[in-house]
Amino acid sequence: MAKKSVDINNLNSQITILNKDVNDISNIYKTDSFDLITCNPPYFKMSEQSNVNNNEIKAIARHEISLCLDDIFKCARKILKNNGKIAMVHRTDRLIDIISSMKQNNIEPKRLKIIYPFENSKSNLVLIEGVKNGKPGLEIENSLVVHNIDGSYKEEIKKIFNGGC
Repeated sequence: MAKKSVDINNLNSQITILNKDVNDISNIYKTDSFDLITCNPPYFKMSEQSNVNNNEIKAIARHEISLCLDDIFKCARKILKNNGKIAMVHRTDRLIDIISSMKQNNIEPKRLKIIYPFENSKSNLVLIEGVKNGKPGLEIENSLVVHNIDGSYKEEIKKIFNGGC
């Protein structure tokens, strides 16, 4: 899907998709190689009660089967340059885990945006950005509501989808 998105948006000269296990990335790239990492990791911890998809690819994408938050931040700590950033989308109910793992790996949470699917609903997603060896100080940005009551996208979301912010 990532490759298709790069092709559709004509970004082949700027973006290279590397389909590798995150746990192996630090063996491929040198320490302190990157200014920015973006990440959409598996959201759900594994437990006996987990409702895991029978499709292995979907199961690995959604559940911490082969990759957990600590793995992501350990890798980021190694391959990010000093003051490099990692930006992640994740579930709101995992926010404490995310911040804890960031801090354990010398990544300081710097920006947070809470996402709501509809007005007056509970938040289901957060966008969070951290800085390797950053100074303390977290900015909580204005929240973002994705859908109108009828399910259509809010104007702000449409602008984001069209390349604006």
